[in-house]
Amino acid sequence: MESPREQHLHWQEEFEKKQYDETINKPNLTPEELWTLTEKNFHEWRKKHDYPKLLKSFNEKVPSFVQWKNEFEITDEQIMECSVTEFISPKKLSRDNFQYLLEQTFDGKNRLIVCYTDLTGEKSNFPEHEESYVLIKKFISYYDWCKQKKIVSGLFHIKTRQAPGFHLEKVWLDTGYELLKMGGISAPVNGFGILLRGKHLEFVNACGLKFEGKIYFGEEGNLSFSYSAIDHLTCDKLDMSLIEFEYSSISNFCGYLNLLRVISSKDIRSNPKVLIIPFEESLSRFVEIRYQRFLNSLRANGATSRLVGLSSQNF
Repeated sequence: MESPREQHLHWQEEFEKKQYDETINKPNLTPEELWTLTEKNFHEWRKKHDYPKLLKSFNEKVPSFVQWKNEFEITDEQIMECSVTEFISPKKLSRDNFQYLLEQTFDGKNRLIVCYTDLTGEKSNFPEHEESYVLIKKFISYYDWCKQKKIVSGLFHIKTRQAPGFHLEKVWLDTGYELLKMGGISAPVNGFGILLRGKHLEFVNACGLKFEGKIYFGEEGNLSFSYSAIDHLTCDKLDMSLIEFEYSSISNFCGYLNLLRVISSKDIRSNPKVLIIPFEESLSRFVEIRYQRFLNSLRANGATSRLVGLSSQNF
């Protein structure tokens, strides 16, 4: 007889398969539909309907991107199998720029992953799951490669906005790619207040997104953004433990911000800097202007920022 935990996992597996069958062949999904996809189904849908558009725009408009792929023999399929961010963003907190594309075997299933170290031959942490790794290639991220070559590495330049500040806002990069729209709505939660469903969101348009009340993460997944437009973010009495933003556009924030932790990416390998800025009340116009200018400088420097403890309470 299955335990309650096993029954739950079995239900999750059946739900995910049913959801996949219902959505994988739909070329267009609403923001609400995208948010309700499981992380696995979300990734599979983007691989089929969205990532090819993004990479095609890079291949056609950014010659250095193609040169970088050719030098390390990296394919679009490999990038889409993992995530774009893992291949293009700088390696953090290390003097060694090399990263490793590995094939991981776990419970008899194979997948590609990007790691900071080569795990081939390392002692398995989960031998009961027949965990193993095979090295596919060693490479340097697009950002670090451009830095070595003294090439401008920008892949995230917003060029055009339609209906800015409204829930129907659309955003295009200078490569012609339209960021996947996932904003203009309230982030959905289930009956237990758990974010439905957590994801890593990259190259998305989350402008006008609204977070309300106490939101938990749980096993539905955490929430992180990279290379995304998250302007006009609204937080209404929000209490959330952690949201991560990397290399993204964030302006006109409205709501309660308790603590902003910023890790500067400038010389982060040798001298990482951490800046703590507390806000205990809703942002006044004066503070909002300073906050916006501060985030503008982050975007200019490609910094990483984390909103830690978005709440009216102190942590």
